[in-house]
Amino acid sequence: MTETLIVLFILTSAEPGYWGEELAVPVNILQEHGIQIEYASPQGKAKLDPLSAPDPDQLPPDHELFKWTSPEASRKVMALDRELLKNGTRRLEEVHGYDYAAVVVVGGHGSMFDVNQNPEVHRILREAYDRNKIVAAECHGTGALAFAGLISGKKVTGFPEAWEPPHLKDKLPYSLQEELHKASGGNYEDGLEPGVPPKPLVIAQGNILTSRDPMSSEAMGFAILEKLGAAPPDIVPKKVEINRDPFRNR
Repeated sequence: MTETLIVLFILTSAEPGYWGEELAVPVNILQEHGIQIEYASPQGKAKLDPLSAPDPDQLPPDHELFKWTSPEASRKVMALDRELLKNGTRRLEEVHGYDYAAVVVVGGHGSMFDVNQNPEVHRILREAYDRNKIVAAECHGTGALAFAGLISGKKVTGFPEAWEPPHLKDKLPYSLQEELHKASGGNYEDGLEPGVPPKPLVIAQGNILTSRDPMSSEAMGFAILEKLGAAPPDIVPKKVEINRDPFRNR
């Protein structure tokens, strides 16, 4: 009998919320390959950043917000968020990392306020890591690995300081890039080259996976799938090159 693989996604309950693409895209990839998904958050309810899911029923398809996403993708994000609003999530204190094949911390600026420095999140991540399970974090959620003490001497990525919206910098509790740099022993990488359009970036170090930004969500989904040993041999992840600042509309 084949073991059912379950992946836990940890989401923020704080404003401005989680970034929808970083949840919906990996979840869709994993579910398409038979992986079961569970969710947890500090308050038992997740907060979606509305800028990551512009409503296609309220905005024309040529609206500025659809320059970095599509109406179809936005509908998927909104559908998943409606499910989370209806059913809620488990509270962090109710879950244990060793019960899952993988634990994923979803990004979004909200994670910097109630997830990354949360002792319950650190406990869950360490429980998973100590049992040789997969531990992954996306974008701003990578800070949880830094504060949990899991990335010393490891190459990691996360949302670059240069991309933070100027009007938000003073409101953020810390510099994500600086914390990743310190916790990893100077091994933070952003994969960016001057004059070259950014490409998706996921860095794997053993069972730890980190992704740089929303455009890396698909690559993260396939990276988790591969680590789980659940990817069919003919699966070839679509390579996507996107020349955009994911948060330019903030």
